[in-house]
Amino acid sequence: MSKLYYYPYTPYDTGERIEEHPLFDLLYPLTPYDPPHKTDKQLLVNQCPAMQAFDNQSFIIKSPVDIRLDYDTFAKKLTTNAPEGTRSLILTEQPDSPIIQLAFYYLFWQDKPSDTQLFLYDPPLYSLKSLPNFYITAGMIPIGQYTRNSSIGIIIKDKTKPVIIKRGQPLATITTLSSKKIQLIKTPPPQHILDTNARNLKMKKFCPYTFSKQLFSRWL
Repeated sequence: MSKLYYYPYTPYDTGERIEEHPLFDLLYPLTPYDPPHKTDKQLLVNQCPAMQAFDNQSFIIKSPVDIRLDYDTFAKKLTTNAPEGTRSLILTEQPDSPIIQLAFYYLFWQDKPSDTQLFLYDPPLYSLKSLPNFYITAGMIPIGQYTRNSSIGIIIKDKTKPVIIKRGQPLATITTLSSKKIQLIKTPPPQHILDTNARNLKMKKFCPYTFSKQLFSRWL
């Protein structure tokens, strides 16, 4: 058994702990990947170890607030109705691009180096009442090798239509991969983990666009 810890997080250098942020009380704990067919004990497919292993290592991130995003294709400008206090957590990667980062962060870490990898990708279809007008920019982090907070990047599919997200709506799936079974534990991070993550975010070699040669070379 390998323990993977997580906690809501804000990466900004304000000295403010996440517990003081207006988003803190709204953020959901990560919920288990739980397709509805699992409740039917008569289905032989529920005995499949491959499916069980996947389900046991997968979790859902839910939206903490209602959001509407509109992209003006002429002005190339994004507008949102996000609540005051959380509006700053909706970030545009490029001013003229319909690519948005939802800064609903969770910090992940382990006590010691491991082979654990963390994958983030689209929410499962079973959890959606209708297909959203966006998809996730999926990614993988070798979380057992360095401390890192997650973020959710979305790309608007049809720029002429709004993106509508409801509080509690699944936004993304997280799946862990390791040579050992992962136990996910929500707990406040110790100060040395916060300091390490802050240093990693500032280090050029850990920039998502430059560190791939070091951390990701075995997968590229």
